[in-house]
Amino acid sequence: MPRELITVSVGQAGNQIGSRFWELAVQEHAAANPDGVFDDAMGSFFQHVDAQGSPVGAAPPGAATAGAAAPPRPIQQLRARGVLVDMEEGVVDGMLRGPLGELFDRQRQAVTDVSGAGNNWAAGWASCGPAHHEQLVDALRAEASDSLQGFLLLHSLGGGTGSGVGSYILHMLEDEYPEALRCALSVLPDECTSDVVTAPYNALLSLARLQEHADWVLPVENQALAAACGAAAKAAAPGTAAARRPGADGGGEASPFGAMNKLAADLVLNLTASMRFGGQLNLDLGEIATNLVPFPRLHFLAPAMSPLAPPRAAGGRQGPAGAAGAAAGQRCVDQAFLDVLQPAHQLVKLHPKQTSLACALIVRGAAAAADLPRNIDRLRRSIRLPRWNPDGFKIAMCTRPPLGAPLSLLSLSNSCGLADTFTGLHARFQALYRRRLYTHHYEQHIELAELEAAGEAAAWLADSYRQLVDASRPPDPARLRGLQSDGGSFGQNSLRQVPGVAAVGGTAAAAVTTKRR
Repeated sequence: MPRELITVSVGQAGNQIGSRFWELAVQEHAAANPDGVFDDAMGSFFQHVDAQGSPVGAAPPGAATAGAAAPPRPIQQLRARGVLVDMEEGVVDGMLRGPLGELFDRQRQAVTDVSGAGNNWAAGWASCGPAHHEQLVDALRAEASDSLQGFLLLHSLGGGTGSGVGSYILHMLEDEYPEALRCALSVLPDECTSDVVTAPYNALLSLARLQEHADWVLPVENQALAAACGAAAKAAAPGTAAARRPGADGGGEASPFGAMNKLAADLVLNLTASMRFGGQLNLDLGEIATNLVPFPRLHFLAPAMSPLAPPRAAGGRQGPAGAAGAAAGQRCVDQAFLDVLQPAHQLVKLHPKQTSLACALIVRGAAAAADLPRNIDRLRRSIRLPRWNPDGFKIAMCTRPPLGAPLSLLSLSNSCGLADTFTGLHARFQALYRRRLYTHHYEQHIELAELEAAGEAAAWLADSYRQLVDASRPPDPARLRGLQSDGGSFGQNSLRQVPGVAAVGGTAAAAVTTKRR
């Protein structure tokens, strides 16, 4: 049985990405499973349940004979291994009223409210999270099982719910499931697309919690997603209105962020393909942390993908058969490896040809193992690896291609180029904080010192990555571990010190303790 992954979608952006993800996950598994039986690949994302919502066994009584494996059972109904969280119920309600509603038990898997977090991380962290603590714990426990591998958090750092409640959930998971992986796909705010004036505060407060409580994080930016969608649309129809509109992906998405949400959903599908389907080289989520995170807290992995759109949507045709087809497939693999080095294919805004502490490459579909050494050698000439990790490439090969494409390549790079991303966030934070703008909204829930500590944590993160840019110099372990060894650093408190949770007799009990002024 594959180890299971529970997806937790938090806030408006997180649930919009989650909605697209679950839609594509159903389509992908339906295409891979034409017989309509519940197989091992489905077990990572879905539960097999009957009409009453009770788990269905592997086979009916007496179906298996002595010495023979039990035949798989036809699918009765699928239940997503996921939890939907939002303090404004509009997006979740629309999702549950649509076709995807059949995948969720609203009473058990949805945690919603109507008040919202007011674009305030502190309100989500210190008020909304504690108020729904027991409901969140119950929802997560209902989805967990003995074969749980970890949790994947989908959220945005710009608003109040995704940042504040997302941080609360991440911290809660560390206490409830200390052995399970805690991963996050985090949408970072940027100057061009963010319309929340307090986004710099929310982002840095969340970033400090991600440093402390996540095993690894995939940062993506709306500006980079929009640029990638625009590049894909131009390739599909140069000069047309679709090419000029980054939000249009030709897939019937009504929202201007439809194509961007699909790209983020494709990222998750490609990331987990190797743990769901077979292949020559498998890679689970734990191996990503082991191979790509050489230092504590420096666990931010910049994603890049190719193709950004299926070839048929980008004007491509099916290749010829025989030797010509093999040559065309080789060219396709070579092109994918070239693409992930291009700025237009990055899902967070950075230049890819910089020092990388380590890099994972997840190949799906029609790629031969013989194609990889040649392309990895080309990557070595473009990406600087530190001298203490000269072989810092982790490879995965999955035989199942993505929907509508013969192959895909996902690159995850622990890139020092992220130093500029975190420096930019810190600069926007300082522009507000040095004038103490809007801080009174946060002081209703938290001490001002937490904002200062969040700014220091972001500056430390940027400086730590920048220190490692020179790949020829040895790292300074004392400095890279210095913040973690500081007992008073941001986020060092255990869950009993989290707002709304008090230690009673050695156990966690909910108690709203928001600061009143």
